[in-house]
Amino acid sequence: MSNEKAINRSELVFLYDVQYANPNGDPLDGNKPRTDPSTGINLVSDVRLKRTIRDYLNEFKGEEIFVREIEDDEGNIQDAKLRAEDFLYDGDKN
Repeated sequence: MSNEKAINRSELVFLYDVQYANPNGDPLDGNKPRTDPSTGINLVSDVRLKRTIRDYLNEFKGEEIFVREIEDDEGNIQDAKLRAEDFLYDGDKN
């Protein structure tokens, strides 16, 4: 690896504190918190972090995001194809 690539690299650290909550339950284990077996410390997956950021951008900053759950009047959840049409045609599906 050249030095140029190492210089242009960056990382992001996302920290948050939760009390009396389960920020990342494991659906395959009765929604119990995910924990590191050797330390007992709760873990949060990258998927949970992405969802947290998307929700924040949409709910608190008013940003439109592609990946979100939208229900119609009958309670059906919009699929990815219909969601893409929202963006492709800017709401005009004619």
